[in-house]
Amino acid sequence: MRADERGYLEIDQHGRTSLPDVFACGDAVTQQTGVTGIARPVALAGPTNRAARLIADFIADPKSARPLPKPISTSIFRVGRMTVAQTGANRAELDAQGIAYRTIHTHPTDHGTFLPGAQPMQLMLHFATADGKLLGAQGFGGNGVDKRIDVIATALKAGLTAPDLIDLDLAYAPPYSAAKDPVNFLGYVAENVLCGRLRLWYAEEVAHLDPATPVLDVRPIPEFNAGHLKGARCIPLTELRSRLDEVRTWTDGKTVYLSDDTGANAWMAQRILEPAGINAKVLSGGVNTVFAYYFDNPGAVLEM
Repeated sequence: MRADERGYLEIDQHGRTSLPDVFACGDAVTQQTGVTGIARPVALAGPTNRAARLIADFIADPKSARPLPKPISTSIFRVGRMTVAQTGANRAELDAQGIAYRTIHTHPTDHGTFLPGAQPMQLMLHFATADGKLLGAQGFGGNGVDKRIDVIATALKAGLTAPDLIDLDLAYAPPYSAAKDPVNFLGYVAENVLCGRLRLWYAEEVAHLDPATPVLDVRPIPEFNAGHLKGARCIPLTELRSRLDEVRTWTDGKTVYLSDDTGANAWMAQRILEPAGINAKVLSGGVNTVFAYYFDNPGAVLEM
């Protein structure tokens, strides 16, 4: 029976192995994945059960049976009270296949913050640089992570682009979501990136920044003092318009690297600076993402 170098069985689009009348599915086989197209094991109960039914259909009536779908590896698990979920490809897989993509980070809550009990989540979305096609997403947090990843998984399977997420008509009431659902919000951010309005820099760059790079934090001073990037200067967003000349003198024509807590206020700061002739980039996901990225040693890049 034909297998790959790790011992996983190789099957065709109907679950047939290299032996006549022997079929296989589940943890023992490799399947071509739906995003990158590479053949690898997908040890998940959902794809296995669906494959088993299709193999049975093929055995009963080969002419009318559908081929096995290419799995997109949607999965979820719980860690204590927190939920971790993902769908599609992650950055390691995309990098390994040489796929050009962009990544965005957001930190929404599961429902309106004006109601008690709103729980934060972290969402990360990957989409193709050329056309915005959805490639994958990961989520972590409390309530609502499962719902958002399932919606993105459906959109990915349907071949939608990241900006298409803006127009998804999702159920809204304050106990369940925000008027801009976290999935819709991912679409807004992705559209801004794809059309060039939003230029990003990332948490993994923080440890390697040139000391001469101007880093501007636009949070209120108490939030800045609670934890900020090493070497950052604080000008609260509410003061930025009145201090543009100060920013010009300080940056001396260099691109300003903006930061805040989640990226939202830094985005507004970019929209103030660039019409004034000051180039700026926004830290994707803000200091919250930096703290998560350097969780083992946040003091390496943050002044707490």
